[in-house]
Amino acid sequence: MRYGGRPPTRTNEGDLSVTSEEEWRWLRSTLTLQTEVFGYTLPVQDPTALSAYLSWNLLAAYQELGEIGVEFSWKPWAVDEPFAARERIRDEIVDVMHFLGNMLVAMGVSDEELEEAYQTKQAKNKRRKESGAYSARKGGLGDGSENE
Repeated sequence: MRYGGRPPTRTNEGDLSVTSEEEWRWLRSTLTLQTEVFGYTLPVQDPTALSAYLSWNLLAAYQELGEIGVEFSWKPWAVDEPFAARERIRDEIVDVMHFLGNMLVAMGVSDEELEEAYQTKQAKNKRRKESGAYSARKGGLGDGSENE
């Protein structure tokens, strides 16, 4: 299922690598991959198509999150020696990021917008921690996630 329109073109004919003059950007490269390699037109304007695209990427991200769990010892009842397959865990996290990136570019989020939102969230979490009064309980001390 494609979401209409023609993908933009690049001058380096399908090469997703970065030239020495430009900086690699996660969401920009994800947009290029999704439009040029997979043929999607992003961002998705139609709410029904956006919902479908977000849904299958979310399910794929859930699956990849589950795959992380087999790469380290988390079962306290297991008899295995503790282990953590660092490179495999890293690669599964990259897979999760791939599907999250797809969702972000489908909504038209840029690297700059994501960085600003993430920095804002980090600052908010820092203020919450420093206040000593934050509670996750809705209606309780701090009224949950919307207040600091």
